[in-house]
Amino acid sequence: MRILGIDPGLRITGFGVIDAAGGKLAYVTSGCVRSGEGTLPERLRVLLDGLAEVIAAQRPQQVVVEQVFEIGRAHV
Repeated sequence: MRILGIDPGLRITGFGVIDAAGGKLAYVTSGCVRSGEGTLPERLRVLLDGLAEVIAAQRPQQVVVEQVFEIGRAHV
């Protein structure tokens, strides 16, 4: 099974792709999509298009997204 992991960010969104088979994991590729300058909608479009290219090229069966957390807020 091919799995795409996404580390979301508005300026840089990271990704990694692994293959999982028979209890073993194998690295496939990793990288990032940089949104550059512009308005928020423009930057989101760049990220969407970049991730769409990764998905089209790598054809993952599952996708996981890292949970975003707030800095400075304690969870008790």
